[in-house]
Amino acid sequence: ELLTHGIGHKKFKKTEIGKIPVDWEVKTLLSSVGERHDLIVAGPFGSNLKVKDYTDDGIPIIRLQNIEFFKFINKDIKFISSKKAEELNYHAFKKGDIVLAKLGEPIGKTCIIPEDMEEGIVVADVVRVRVDEQFSDKKFLMYVLNSFNCLNQLNKEIIGTTRPRVNLNQIRNLLVTYPPLSEQKKIAEILTSVDEE
Repeated sequence: ELLTHGIGHKKFKKTEIGKIPVDWEVKTLLSSVGERHDLIVAGPFGSNLKVKDYTDDGIPIIRLQNIEFFKFINKDIKFISSKKAEELNYHAFKKGDIVLAKLGEPIGKTCIIPEDMEEGIVVADVVRVRVDEQFSDKKFLMYVLNSFNCLNQLNKEIIGTTRPRVNLNQIRNLLVTYPPLSEQKKIAEILTSVDEE
Protein backbone atom coordinates (compact mmCIF):
# COMPACT_ATOMS: atom_id res chain seq x y z
CA GLU A 1 0.00 0.00 0.00
CA LEU A 2 2.73 2.46 1.01
CA LEU A 3 4.82 1.61 -2.05
CA THR A 4 1.97 2.34 -4.47
CA HIS A 5 -0.30 4.81 -2.64
CA GLY A 6 2.15 6.61 -0.36
CA ILE A 7 1.23 8.62 2.72
CA GLY A 8 -2.06 10.54 2.85
CA HIS A 9 -2.61 11.08 -0.89
CA LYS A 10 -6.11 11.81 -2.19
CA LYS A 11 -5.53 12.14 -5.93
CA PHE A 12 -4.24 9.30 -8.10
CA LYS A 13 -3.42 8.66 -11.75
CA LYS A 14 -3.34 5.50 -13.84
CA THR A 15 0.08 4.28 -15.00
CA GLU A 16 1.46 1.17 -16.68
CA ILE A 17 2.09 -0.30 -13.22
CA GLY A 18 -1.23 0.66 -11.65
CA LYS A 19 -2.65 3.64 -9.74
CA ILE A 20 -0.16 5.96 -8.05
CA PRO A 21 -0.39 9.44 -6.49
CA VAL A 22 -0.48 12.27 -9.05
CA ASP A 23 2.84 13.77 -7.92
CA TRP A 24 4.69 10.44 -8.21
CA GLU A 25 6.43 9.19 -11.35
CA VAL A 26 7.09 5.80 -12.87
CA LYS A 27 10.75 5.41 -13.82
CA THR A 28 13.06 2.65 -14.92
CA LEU A 29 15.26 1.32 -12.16
CA LEU A 30 18.32 2.74 -13.93
CA SER A 31 16.94 6.28 -14.15
CA SER A 32 15.77 6.14 -10.53
CA VAL A 33 19.25 5.37 -9.13
CA GLY A 34 21.22 7.92 -11.14
CA GLU A 35 22.32 8.53 -14.67
CA ARG A 36 25.19 6.13 -15.29
CA HIS A 37 24.94 2.59 -16.64
CA ASP A 38 27.67 1.38 -14.27
CA LEU A 39 25.40 2.02 -11.27
CA ILE A 40 23.71 -1.31 -12.12
CA VAL A 41 26.10 -4.12 -13.06
CA ALA A 42 26.01 -7.91 -13.03
CA GLY A 43 28.82 -10.16 -11.88
CA PRO A 44 31.53 -11.35 -14.31
CA PHE A 45 30.98 -14.17 -16.82
CA GLY A 46 31.43 -17.56 -15.17
CA SER A 47 34.66 -18.15 -17.07
CA ASN A 48 36.21 -15.02 -15.48
CA LEU A 49 35.56 -16.18 -11.91
CA LYS A 50 35.83 -19.89 -11.25
CA VAL A 51 35.68 -21.93 -8.04
CA LYS A 52 39.44 -22.48 -8.34
CA ASP A 53 39.87 -18.69 -7.83
CA TYR A 54 38.33 -18.93 -4.33
CA THR A 55 40.69 -18.47 -1.37
CA ASP A 56 40.34 -18.80 2.43
CA ASP A 57 40.63 -15.09 2.98
CA GLY A 58 41.05 -11.89 1.01
CA ILE A 59 38.28 -9.98 -0.79
CA PRO A 60 34.74 -11.36 -0.17
CA ILE A 61 32.43 -12.38 -2.99
CA ILE A 62 28.64 -12.33 -2.81
CA ARG A 63 26.78 -15.35 -4.18
CA LEU A 64 23.10 -16.18 -4.58
CA GLN A 65 22.96 -17.97 -1.23
CA ASN A 66 23.90 -14.71 0.55
CA ILE A 67 20.76 -12.94 -0.69
CA GLU A 68 17.34 -13.25 0.91
CA PHE A 69 14.32 -10.92 0.74
CA PHE A 70 15.30 -7.80 2.76
CA LYS A 71 18.14 -9.68 4.46
CA PHE A 72 21.82 -10.37 3.78
CA ILE A 73 22.82 -13.91 4.79
CA ASN A 74 26.30 -13.53 6.22
CA LYS A 75 27.47 -17.14 6.19
CA ASP A 76 29.66 -19.36 4.08
CA ILE A 77 31.29 -16.28 2.54
CA LYS A 78 33.95 -17.13 -0.06
CA PHE A 79 36.95 -14.96 -0.91
CA ILE A 80 39.28 -14.18 -3.80
CA SER A 81 42.77 -12.64 -3.89
CA SER A 82 43.07 -8.87 -4.10
CA LYS A 83 44.84 -9.29 -7.45
CA LYS A 84 41.81 -11.19 -8.84
CA ALA A 85 39.46 -8.60 -7.30
CA GLU A 86 41.38 -5.84 -9.09
CA GLU A 87 40.91 -7.64 -12.41
CA LEU A 88 37.17 -7.83 -11.72
CA ASN A 89 36.87 -4.30 -10.37
CA TYR A 90 33.92 -3.43 -12.67
CA HIS A 91 31.84 -5.98 -10.71
CA ALA A 92 32.74 -4.58 -7.30
CA PHE A 93 30.33 -3.77 -4.48
CA LYS A 94 30.71 -1.64 -1.38
CA LYS A 95 28.74 -1.53 1.85
CA GLY A 96 25.26 -0.09 1.43
CA ASP A 97 24.89 -1.23 -2.20
CA ILE A 98 21.79 -3.23 -3.13
CA VAL A 99 22.21 -6.78 -4.47
CA LEU A 100 19.59 -8.69 -6.46
CA ALA A 101 19.39 -12.37 -7.47
CA LYS A 102 18.84 -12.69 -11.22
CA LEU A 103 18.74 -16.49 -11.19
CA GLY A 104 16.90 -19.13 -9.21
CA GLU A 105 13.66 -19.41 -7.32
CA PRO A 106 12.39 -16.86 -6.61
CA ILE A 107 14.08 -14.49 -9.01
CA GLY A 108 14.55 -10.90 -7.90
CA LYS A 109 15.03 -11.21 -4.15
CA THR A 110 16.94 -8.17 -2.99
CA CYS A 111 18.83 -6.93 0.08
CA ILE A 112 21.31 -4.27 1.14
CA ILE A 113 24.96 -5.15 1.82
CA PRO A 114 25.65 -4.64 5.53
CA GLU A 115 28.00 -2.00 6.92
CA ASP A 116 30.59 -4.56 8.04
CA MET A 117 31.26 -5.71 4.46
CA GLU A 118 33.42 -2.88 3.21
CA GLU A 119 33.87 -4.10 -0.36
CA GLY A 120 34.05 -7.13 -2.60
CA ILE A 121 32.88 -8.65 -5.89
CA VAL A 122 29.49 -10.03 -6.98
CA VAL A 123 29.28 -13.32 -8.92
CA ALA A 124 27.65 -13.88 -12.33
CA ASP A 125 24.05 -14.35 -11.18
CA VAL A 126 24.01 -11.38 -8.83
CA VAL A 127 23.29 -7.78 -9.86
CA ARG A 128 24.75 -4.89 -7.87
CA VAL A 129 22.68 -1.70 -7.74
CA ARG A 130 24.44 1.43 -6.47
CA VAL A 131 22.10 4.25 -5.52
CA ASP A 132 23.07 7.87 -6.00
CA GLU A 133 21.59 9.27 -2.76
CA GLN A 134 20.55 12.54 -4.38
CA PHE A 135 18.17 10.57 -6.63
CA SER A 136 16.72 7.89 -4.38
CA ASP A 137 16.61 6.37 -0.92
CA LYS A 138 18.26 2.93 -1.09
CA LYS A 139 16.03 1.39 1.58
CA PHE A 140 12.92 2.56 -0.27
CA LEU A 141 14.29 1.04 -3.48
CA MET A 142 15.05 -2.25 -1.74
CA TYR A 143 11.41 -2.42 -0.61
CA VAL A 144 10.17 -1.57 -4.12
CA LEU A 145 12.41 -4.23 -5.70
CA ASN A 146 11.07 -6.87 -3.28
CA SER A 147 7.47 -5.81 -3.96
CA PHE A 148 4.90 -7.83 -5.88
CA ASN A 149 5.01 -5.28 -8.71
CA CYS A 150 8.74 -5.76 -9.47
CA LEU A 151 8.79 -9.51 -8.86
CA ASN A 152 5.82 -9.83 -11.20
CA GLN A 153 7.61 -7.87 -13.95
CA LEU A 154 10.68 -10.11 -13.60
CA ASN A 155 8.63 -13.29 -13.65
CA LYS A 156 7.12 -12.22 -16.98
CA GLU A 157 10.64 -11.77 -18.40
CA ILE A 158 12.09 -15.12 -17.34
CA ILE A 159 14.25 -16.91 -19.91
CA GLY A 160 15.41 -20.54 -19.76
CA THR A 161 13.22 -23.20 -18.23
CA THR A 162 15.71 -25.39 -16.39
CA ARG A 163 17.41 -22.45 -14.65
CA PRO A 164 15.07 -19.47 -14.85
CA ARG A 165 16.95 -16.18 -15.01
CA VAL A 166 16.57 -12.58 -16.13
CA ASN A 167 19.22 -10.46 -17.81
CA LEU A 168 20.84 -7.18 -16.83
CA ASN A 169 18.86 -5.06 -19.30
CA GLN A 170 15.57 -6.38 -17.95
CA ILE A 171 16.65 -5.36 -14.46
CA ARG A 172 17.86 -1.92 -15.57
CA ASN A 173 14.48 -1.40 -17.29
CA LEU A 174 12.28 -2.55 -14.40
CA LEU A 175 9.51 -0.01 -13.82
CA VAL A 176 9.45 1.37 -10.28
CA THR A 177 7.27 3.85 -8.41
CA TYR A 178 9.17 7.06 -7.83
CA PRO A 179 7.85 9.41 -5.12
CA PRO A 180 9.65 12.63 -4.14
CA LEU A 181 12.82 11.80 -2.16
CA SER A 182 11.43 13.10 1.15
CA GLU A 183 8.46 10.75 0.88
CA GLN A 184 10.71 7.84 -0.13
CA LYS A 185 12.64 8.34 3.12
CA LYS A 186 9.44 8.49 5.22
CA ILE A 187 8.06 5.31 3.64
CA ALA A 188 11.38 3.50 4.15
CA GLU A 189 11.44 4.57 7.82
CA ILE A 190 7.90 3.26 8.41
CA LEU A 191 8.62 -0.07 6.70
CA THR A 192 11.94 -0.46 8.55
CA SER A 193 10.32 0.09 11.94
CA VAL A 194 7.55 -2.42 11.08
CA ASP A 195 10.23 -4.95 10.06
CA GLU A 196 12.08 -4.39 13.32
CA GLU A 197 8.87 -5.03 15.31
